[in-house]
Amino acid sequence: MSLAKDPELVTFKEIGLSISSQDLLLLGLWVVSTAKLQKVRHDVHSTTKDSRNFSFTRKTVPPLNYPDQRAPQRVIDLVSEIYDATQQRYSEFLGRPLSALPTRYAATAILHLAGDQETEGHLDYHPSANAYINVPSTGGHLYVAKTEQARTLEAVREDSHEVTPEPCTVALFDGSRFAHFVDAIPASATGFRAGINTSYWDPSRATSAQASHPRQTVQ
Repeated sequence: MSLAKDPELVTFKEIGLSISSQDLLLLGLWVVSTAKLQKVRHDVHSTTKDSRNFSFTRKTVPPLNYPDQRAPQRVIDLVSEIYDATQQRYSEFLGRPLSALPTRYAATAILHLAGDQETEGHLDYHPSANAYINVPSTGGHLYVAKTEQARTLEAVREDSHEVTPEPCTVALFDGSRFAHFVDAIPASATGFRAGINTSYWDPSRATSAQASHPRQTVQ
């Protein structure tokens, strides 16, 4: 039985990132003002590990490698900084080389608000790290299965690593092998959870399907 390595939560400073409070505010406000609610059908992707028929998530337009409906240039620059700074540390965590993903799936900006239910239980098609810009006063924790045998959100919840998001940190975990989800945020919570998910090409898993798979991560 394959066991998951404990997730790591590293600070922006630890990976060489220095983003001003003004730029963090800009990035968080961009996510809040542009993320749109989307219904996620659970019968579409084989990577879904959830017994529900559907769930909801909020996403912005892809901030990188996206020619249409582009994000503001400063947002693109900041996301690129996070993307590049995370790559080497994430590769070291996984113990295998990663390269930049040259598609619009390289980065996804995700928003979770007070009152939101838990996200779908799923696997990531590309290895993906989570950078946290803003976090709520409670809720919105990331749960990562401890074994590859966890096949549903319920199974993940029963035996998982729990990651409490903190501002200006990056969560490193192997979401392409171990199912995971973001927990609900109570309606009474203050603040919101805004993050940038950065995805990379893994040559050890290189297939034509990986290159074209339409899956975007939602954690």
